[in-house]
Formats: sequence, C-alpha cells, structure tokens
Amino acid sequence: MSRFVIADLTDPRSIPQEVTSIIPGLPSVPVLPVVLAAQSEYSMFEHWRRYPWVLPLFRYKDQAHLLKRLEASLIGQAERKAKRQTGI
Repeated sequence: MSRFVIADLTDPRSIPQEVTSIIPGLPSVPVLPVVLAAQSEYSMFEHWRRYPWVLPLFRYKDQAHLLKRLEASLIGQAERKAKRQTGI
C-alpha cells in the first residue's frame, strides 16, 4: 500500500481510469495531481477536486522543475496529508 499517490495528468491515457478506482475508495491515501504547465488536466479531473484527500494541482515547467519541487516540498506536503488522514 502507498502512503500517497502522485498522478501525472499530462497526456492522460490510463490515469482517468486509475484515479476513478483510487480516489473515492481510498480516503487515507492522498493524491497529488501534477501536470505539465503547458497543458491542462483532463476535463473530468475537476470532479475529483472535491475530495479532501486530493491535494492542489501542481503545474511543472519541465522534468527538472518537477523533481526539484518533489524533493523540496511536494512529497512533504503529501506525507503531512497522509498523516492527517490516517491519524498516525
């Protein structure tokens, strides 16, 4: 089991189906959506934002930017949310 999920919404293929299984059924698993800044998340993703365990969408400029932010703050944000969700 994962403590959190990072869902890259850039050019989604299977991710819509996967988050449909993950988000409503696993409230103890925060989901961190990310997308390349030049693109938009797929239209149906708006439906998932209402779940409190879905973190704000993060837009990244390129892979280096994403990796830097993941290490610097995004993983910590997901970890904190996971602790609040599970009470650990």
